[in-house]
Amino acid sequence: MKKLIFLFTVFILIFNINFISAAEDNLPIERRINTLQWVSYAPTNFNPEQGIFPSDESIRADMRVLRAAGFNGIITYASDGTLYRIPKIAKEEGFKSVIMGVWDVKNNVELQNAKNQAYYVSAYSIGNEGLYGRYSLEELNDAYDFLDVTGKPITTTEERNDYLIDNNVLNFGDFLLPNIHPYWDGVVSAGDGANHVKNQYMAIKALTNKSILIKETGYPTAGDARVSENLQKSFYAKLAKKKKVKFSYFEAFNQPWKDNLAVEPHWGLFKSDRTPKKVVSLFN
Repeated sequence: MKKLIFLFTVFILIFNINFISAAEDNLPIERRINTLQWVSYAPTNFNPEQGIFPSDESIRADMRVLRAAGFNGIITYASDGTLYRIPKIAKEEGFKSVIMGVWDVKNNVELQNAKNQAYYVSAYSIGNEGLYGRYSLEELNDAYDFLDVTGKPITTTEERNDYLIDNNVLNFGDFLLPNIHPYWDGVVSAGDGANHVKNQYMAIKALTNKSILIKETGYPTAGDARVSENLQKSFYAKLAKKKKVKFSYFEAFNQPWKDNLAVEPHWGLFKSDRTPKKVVSLFN
């Protein structure tokens, strides 16, 4: 009898976990955008320029660091190499939603990888700041059609001004996922930066009824004498108070391979060895 009671209890626990998970997976993207704390994520131990991809164990260690900091929504950038396994690992480690990225919308293997992970994915983001350059609108639409059979919401990402001047960008997809960077717009002040992000966000919002989640916003912490960990922390503290602005923290970890500009390796909330920067104290 005790064994039967134990097995019944285990069954109920598993049923409840699966039921809750299924209920979360059925939430519309609007609810996810509005209620979760998002982080934009490229892994540690990763260098796509050299074909170096992280192990599952390394990805899992990243996930645990980010979950401990309070993040429960995650946005990825690509689905090649081992990156296609991120959604499953993220869900296993307690993330409620994954927006899965496809970097090369012309890469059939990457698209198929993303499609195969639909069970673990809340939405897809195809392409990143590549329209009219790395790929055409037609190729972007083809990628949309390929993933549309999953029934998951799909979007793309371009820079904030593109949404204001290009209806092809504004009208693409099921929700909007723009990048808004005060630093690249010449605003190097925490308060002014937070106001700049809000103003740009609201300007886009005035043009659409779609939900908007900023995919990238933040500040680097090195590579320019004007930036620092204190600036990054202050910016996010001020931006978080602007409740109407929904954003993802960019980015999870420093990426040393991004060496085309001095600031590029230094946007992380954590360093590449997973040690926290000052901004992480906001989350604890």
